[in-house]
Amino acid sequence: MIIFIGNTEAQVPGSNCANAVALTLPSVAGNSISTGNQTTCGTLDDFASGSYCTSSLYGGGEDGVYSVTVPASGGNYTFAFSGSTTATYKILSIHSGCAPTTTNCVGGFTTGASSTGSVTITLTAGTYYLFIDTWPSPACGSFDLIITFNSTPPPPPSPPSNDACANAVNLPCGTTNLEGTTVNSVSETPPAGASTSNYGVWYTFTGNGQNVTLSSTAVFDHEMVILTGNSCGSFSILTSQDLAFSDGTETFSFPTVSGQQYYVWIAHYSTTNTTTGTFTISLSCTTPPLPPSNDACANATNLPCGTTNLAGTTVNSVNEVPPGGVLTSDYGVWYSFTGNGQNVTLSSTAVFDHEMVILTGNSCGSFSILTSQDLAFSDGTET
Repeated sequence: MIIFIGNTEAQVPGSNCANAVALTLPSVAGNSISTGNQTTCGTLDDFASGSYCTSSLYGGGEDGVYSVTVPASGGNYTFAFSGSTTATYKILSIHSGCAPTTTNCVGGFTTGASSTGSVTITLTAGTYYLFIDTWPSPACGSFDLIITFNSTPPPPPSPPSNDACANAVNLPCGTTNLEGTTVNSVSETPPAGASTSNYGVWYTFTGNGQNVTLSSTAVFDHEMVILTGNSCGSFSILTSQDLAFSDGTETFSFPTVSGQQYYVWIAHYSTTNTTTGTFTISLSCTTPPLPPSNDACANATNLPCGTTNLAGTTVNSVNEVPPGGVLTSDYGVWYSFTGNGQNVTLSSTAVFDHEMVILTGNSCGSFSILTSQDLAFSDGTET
């Protein structure tokens, strides 16, 4: 049994959208309003069966229309037909627009062979239309609509603190399994055309010249995008890691440039997916090994006559433009000697397929190629 305690507005329903009668919703939790005993008889049949929520069978009778405006805070309301009237086979259908359609349907209920019924709905701010109709047999009927305000819905959950690039979380060297989440993140365009979901979060760190390893492990199938840029919105993608699946780890290691700002974007790998979840992220840093002492031309190792099987290496050499436009790798080392008018033989044997370039020049950076020897393969000798 539904018992009414509250204000009776005694409002006769309108007959269509143009003359829908406005009801003032209660604003205090627990308070109710009532239309009092009203009827749809005489309102005409303006809306056909299939227009309403809950059941496509109702709607052949005459229909009454009310409107209500939900305040900005929204609210949770119970809509009910009381037992003060005896008409059966009634429907209350709530819509966000008028005329009613299944597209703008919000909720409702039917009474069936009973004269009472109710539904509790949380509504956001806006205007809603309440349609009261019948099966169609009876073709019209009496009703007493009671609306009770239950509570204001809680505010939506806050997004993660690093939801926006401007609030990217700093990752110092030594960060280990820092907990993160994309849950409740706000939709945004992935950075620099990255092929990921729109729901992600941000991290950042400044390069210090060391080698770094970034890794992230997530409960969802995520992608870890590493970018460079001086500010948010001005990015270049360094790498995009998407090798693992759910519960998997993405990892990438690289040498950093001192003073360069790096950003990390974590999101689901699929562009159309809205899946979010939790993850951990880690950043380790190691000092890169020193390059060979003769890595630079200015520090070229002197080769006196009689030099025999002098050990050398290009391991950990630094990227540089090959001299004189020669077509070799960018990773090499330097030797030097001064001519004495004698005939000389230069030879080099390497575990890799190397090239030996002999140049003349009075200073580093001003060269002419005398010869470029590349006849042997791995473990071979150039002479």
